[in-house]
Amino acid sequence: MNKTAVVRRPIRGAQGSELTYQPALDGLRGVAVMAVLLYHGGVSWMGGGFLGVEVFFVLSGFLITSLLLAEESRGGIRLKDFWARRARRLLPALLALVTVCAAYELAVGPSHAVPDFGADALATLGYVANWHEIWVKSSYFTRSALTSPLAHTWSLAIEEQFYLLWPLVLLGLARAGRRLAARARHLPLIAFCAAGMAGFSLESALLYANGAGLNRVYYGTDTRATGLLAGALLAALVARRPVAGGCEGENLSARLGGRAAGLFGLVGAVGLALFLAAANGNPAFLYRGGFLALDLSVVALLVGATAPGGSSLVKRLLSFAPLRGVGLISYGLYLWHFPLMLWLTDSSTGVSGPALLLLRLGASLGAALVSFFLIEQPIRRRQLPRPALRVLAPLGGAVALALSLLTWGSTPALAGANLVGPRRASQHCTASVGGRRETFHSCPGIRVLMLGDSIGLTLGIETSFHPASYGLIAQNDSLFGCGFVETGLVYFEGGWVSPNPACQSALGTWKADEERFHPEVVMIEMGYWDESNWRRDGRVVHLGQPAYDAELRRAIHHFASVLGGPQLPVVFLSVPIVDPPPLSNGSAPPQASALRRRLVNSIFAGLARKEPRRVHYFDISPYVTPKGRFSTDLYGGICRDSDGVHFYVGQPTAPVQTACGARLEAALVPYLRKLVLEEVAAPRRSG
Repeated sequence: MNKTAVVRRPIRGAQGSELTYQPALDGLRGVAVMAVLLYHGGVSWMGGGFLGVEVFFVLSGFLITSLLLAEESRGGIRLKDFWARRARRLLPALLALVTVCAAYELAVGPSHAVPDFGADALATLGYVANWHEIWVKSSYFTRSALTSPLAHTWSLAIEEQFYLLWPLVLLGLARAGRRLAARARHLPLIAFCAAGMAGFSLESALLYANGAGLNRVYYGTDTRATGLLAGALLAALVARRPVAGGCEGENLSARLGGRAAGLFGLVGAVGLALFLAAANGNPAFLYRGGFLALDLSVVALLVGATAPGGSSLVKRLLSFAPLRGVGLISYGLYLWHFPLMLWLTDSSTGVSGPALLLLRLGASLGAALVSFFLIEQPIRRRQLPRPALRVLAPLGGAVALALSLLTWGSTPALAGANLVGPRRASQHCTASVGGRRETFHSCPGIRVLMLGDSIGLTLGIETSFHPASYGLIAQNDSLFGCGFVETGLVYFEGGWVSPNPACQSALGTWKADEERFHPEVVMIEMGYWDESNWRRDGRVVHLGQPAYDAELRRAIHHFASVLGGPQLPVVFLSVPIVDPPPLSNGSAPPQASALRRRLVNSIFAGLARKEPRRVHYFDISPYVTPKGRFSTDLYGGICRDSDGVHFYVGQPTAPVQTACGARLEAALVPYLRKLVLEEVAAPRRSG
């Protein structure tokens, strides 16, 4: 992912300044990018692999600052040349990525496309993807909607912003340093980097403590600047008047001595390994000085990686040829691995587990090699004729932009929506609904109280589009984020959080709603949140553990006993098959577990068998996941929202019914009518 020079020759700056190629630095890039790939690939023991991005930040700060200082000491920094080199190195491969991702979004159709992908693409092309993520309140650790294949470009945006601004800052600091003695000429830069690291680290801690939001602290250019400044600080500390062919990083190592530098490297390597292990789960400690400590570990590792000769064990290990090879193509690997891992899933490929991981890694490696040899290197080394480059550059940008704009505002297909409903009977009747008189064509109208979570809310909307035809008088009082068990903290948005406070008193609220509305049947769609992981007294509990299973069973029985009555049936709808986005580490969220879903539904079915006159169970699977397979599209149109969980209901101001919802309504509402009129309430009505 790092975009500094990676070929086996000196890193050349302006006017002949150069930095000797360091194989161990490529090896460190290889370690960093593999940590990210394994994390997104769902490897359990790489829970902190996302910190590989921070390693790249430190590397970029170190190498870019070393290069700029070398140029400045040889006659001055040529900003135009510096930015041109950055553009040749970064833009071609990025334009190819955006073009392919936009073409994919157009090819899969609107029902599978990422919402607002066009905005994601423009933010990526403008190198402001990190601030776009903050603006749309995205979370890196838990995605609540279909994940954009460009979501990982937030880190590229931060580095590009650094490349744009840092040369200007460094020029000003270098100008101030010229007034000082030769040995002290880098003191302004050193002071600026140290103060910036301390200040931004403190800002991160304060923002996190005051509830600014995980996305603001994680994605902010300011809050993530500590890594870049840490690398720049190391470059400033080792800077001397350049010696032809000498590496800036070797100066400090030479001063420390080979053994001392090697010891620094070992300490840094151990520190990085501990962070990669300890950051699994809630990474709150990272925003309370953790990132700063990690940056210092990488700085120490860099000292060992640039130790003179072969005196450093870390340097020898990082110079291992396969690691160096991975580091050479790390930019392309980082670019292409994320969309490929989103597209290559167990459902799309038919493989899972280690085989799927190998497929994803192999595809990422192949894409990175194509990018490196056919796009990055020819343009960077100017192997193409200049007239061709003058044509290809604007053409590539225009194609990427045009395809991105074509994805903007795509709307889901609603084939067959609102077309499924019963024939209108000749009879009609009237009833009071919401203070007004309504005419029904299926008589008499039945009153249904719909309760549940956000799935219940969207499902209730989908099954209430033909009240007159079906004789339905419905009230939907579902609440977001509720489950039957609300004790402890639930894992959400990358950490353990308290559940929706309204859910704590939901049962009492719904009982009051029942007494006011006077329903003839209570319908409940809930259980999705009960499939989550919960933390109590430092322990994680979940479905599949006998104690938790028994607790959930008691809670569901309690709901059934409080709601409803002898002649007021309670109908539990099955928790549907869902396909939520993977966690940021690539693993499936708990709610995607078929075992947990079956456990919840078996409790519903068991209670219905135990109390058949009062409790009932309706399986919605045949209508929303026929053949037991999840799909956002059914019956020629969209069925589920792009988050893989909720039912698609359109916009709040213009709700629509999908063909999937219409078919479910055509089966569910007659079932409820039959239940009320024939099996349960017939004696009451006849009396």
